[in-house]
Parts: sequence; structure tokens; C-alpha cells
Amino acid sequence: MSFETALNSLSGQVRARAEKLLDAFESGQISQGTFITAMADVVGQARAQGATYAVSVLRDYVETALQAPVAVSPAMPPADLKRLEGAVVTILGSDQDTRMQIVRLATGETLDAAHQAYGESMEKLPMVKGWTRGVDSQACELCQWWGRDGRVFRPDHVMPRHKGCVCHPVPTITRTSNYQNEKQAANAARTNMRREAKRGNTNVA
Repeated sequence: MSFETALNSLSGQVRARAEKLLDAFESGQISQGTFITAMADVVGQARAQGATYAVSVLRDYVETALQAPVAVSPAMPPADLKRLEGAVVTILGSDQDTRMQIVRLATGETLDAAHQAYGESMEKLPMVKGWTRGVDSQACELCQWWGRDGRVFRPDHVMPRHKGCVCHPVPTITRTSNYQNEKQAANAARTNMRREAKRGNTNVA
């Protein structure tokens, strides 16, 4: 299963669970406290599943390239239930569309955890020399531009992405003529630092 397929499938599942919970809350079947706790639990579980799916795809990439089994230690995300409960409370107190925000929280957290686990696990693999940007089937112009025509980025280069993006780093085990040079790496690092500062250190992975 591809990264895009796995994450889109999981996002659809967590969205359905989140909306079912919201329906139960809005119809009075469950209390607000129960909804907050259950919603945080659903999202927490989806974060763990997203990380597991992502690392499985990473392992498949590397094993296919090496034609040999590889041990990959997954970088699992913390449960973060208190933070997630706080996010749900904030949404319920907002005057914006509750359903839209709940769905965005559920799917966004799932994708973020998957990307983080994938990147951190890839950095731990000494055989990985870099990565190219694997764009999704409906990649926007920005994602295609970020790919730099197949440039091989260094393993520690943080892949930029936007909200809802399911592009991912495709690991390589050899360097090519299109390998990211030191100047490009330094420029990219400065750009990432500016992006983190502008966004308040959120979602740069």
C-alpha cells in the first residue's frame, strides 16, 4: 500500500469516527465531557495508526531498494490526550463551524503524526543517503515546485508541506548528480527556520 493510499484511507476512517461522535453529542446521546474524552482518544489512536502505517511504507521502500530485510524502529508519537482534549474544548467554545474544525483536527493530527514518524525513522537509517519528494496524485503546483525536479535532499532536510498534504520523502540509498549541495542545504535550513518562526513552530514537517 502506498503512503498516499494508506493515509487517505486512515484519514477517511478517523473522519467517520469523529463525525459519528459529534452526531452522538449533538443529538444528546452523550454528554459534552464524554465527547471531549472520546474525541481525544479517537484522535490519539489515529495518530498512533498513522505513525505505524508511515513506518511500514518506509520499510517497504528501503527493503525494495536493498533487496534485503531492514529493521526500522518506529518513532511513535506521544498520546498527548490532554493536549487533544484541550483542542476539542477550544473548538466547542469557538463560533466557527464545529464539524469542520473537528474533522480538521482529526485528519490533520493523523497526517502530522505520520509525517513526523516517517521522517524521524528515516533519519535513523544509515543506509539512506537522501530522499526525493514523492508527490501525491493530485499534487498542487507548490508541492511540485518543492520537488525541485527530482532533487535528492539530505536525510536531515525537513520536507516542507502544507495542511492536508500527503506528499512524502522517498528514500534513496545512493547519491546522484542531482544531490543537494552544501549551499542548497544551508539555504533550505534558513528557509525552514524562517517558516518555523512565522508559523510558531507548527507543521513544517
